[in-house]
Amino acid sequence: MMSGDIDSRVSDVMNLTSISPVPTIIPPLLPAPSKPSGYLLNISANGDTSPVVLPGAAADF
Repeated sequence: MMSGDIDSRVSDVMNLTSISPVPTIIPPLLPAPSKPSGYLLNISANGDTSPVVLPGAAADF
């Protein structure tokens, strides 16, 4: 019974992942490994693509 509960939870997580807006946020991140980590964190935190570099990202330059 415990394993069945886990399976249903995994299924729920997969369903949430498929309908969440994350896929629309991830594509801008993929071609940007050369950008500062602060830039990537800003996109993931706010869900937008504004070029704002977080404090502490200066070390990446």
